[in-house]
Amino acid sequence: MALYGAFDYLVFRTGYYFKYVEPESIAGSVQLNRTVVDQRLDPNRSNIIVVGDSQVGEGFSAKLANEIAKDKRLNFIGCGISGSTPRVWRYFLREVDPERKKFKAIILMANAISDEDIVEDFENYKLDLNYCLPLLTWSDWQTFPPSFPNPALRERARRSIAFPLAFAQNDLKALLLHPILRTRKVTLWQSGYPTWIYDYPARPESLPSLILEGSPAQPRTWAGVPDSLRPQLAGYFAQAAANYPHPPLASVSAYRKKWYGDIARDYLAAGIPVYVFLMPRGPYHAELKGPPVLTGALAELATKGSIHFLPPEPFGRLEVAGNFFDQLHLNSIGRAKLTNLLAREILERGNNSTTP
Repeated sequence: MALYGAFDYLVFRTGYYFKYVEPESIAGSVQLNRTVVDQRLDPNRSNIIVVGDSQVGEGFSAKLANEIAKDKRLNFIGCGISGSTPRVWRYFLREVDPERKKFKAIILMANAISDEDIVEDFENYKLDLNYCLPLLTWSDWQTFPPSFPNPALRERARRSIAFPLAFAQNDLKALLLHPILRTRKVTLWQSGYPTWIYDYPARPESLPSLILEGSPAQPRTWAGVPDSLRPQLAGYFAQAAANYPHPPLASVSAYRKKWYGDIARDYLAAGIPVYVFLMPRGPYHAELKGPPVLTGALAELATKGSIHFLPPEPFGRLEVAGNFFDQLHLNSIGRAKLTNLLAREILERGNNSTTP
């Protein structure tokens, strides 16, 4: 036990292992975005971080936003952690900004602004254990595991804090077997990733416009849709038609209130605003669902002043096929439009206050 405790402390509690975790793993994606913050932070400008999942990674360009805001001395930093959730964002922000002093504003995406539109059981999202592994400490014992209603996941969360080796052993073995190769790969990715992401031009492909008919609406024909995308789009239309299992509404509301609310509380105590914006929900949502309406947990947080929800209508107008390359992600055209909208919304608020 003494030997294990010493190994656990030296390898995990000091953060040594996570410096060399496989960059193309889940935990590695978290580490790479920490590097983005470290390298892109500008002490001479007001730093604004935009956090989300792959939809932010594909749909927001910090480079374009900074060109729009260069005269206002703002510096946008984009952190799109593929597959991540608000629970992960809260621990990520705590890790990169423990004193709540690095940013002048926090911007979070919402993949839906009505609780009824959420189809994923985020309360029991088991991949959060992997995403949060590099971010947790013993102090999270009383807060992180209880956030999983499922008893099995709750127990796994406890073990991830107490015995991180059990979750990282395969990657640790690979590191020990090929330390030089891993070190070279990590060095390459950590030095290059912030620039790769900053200069990323986005995908140029566009989905075709489809004629929808029936109730619930379905495509009359799949003409123009690549075969590789048809299964995903079929699932997309099934979700939009509510022919898809939804988690209990109460659990969705509790989850969103908890994690968006915790991030807001962390930063509002330091006088830093937290903005939330609607990430365009899909390529045919404008026709399937109509204009987005803010209801549920996020509406309650906005009413209380915990978050500032940016007007959803302009973002909802981007929900057309020509702005997407698949059922979730904006293409280069949609990316430019969303970035322009988001940057100008923040600039407008900065012009009306002493801070962005």
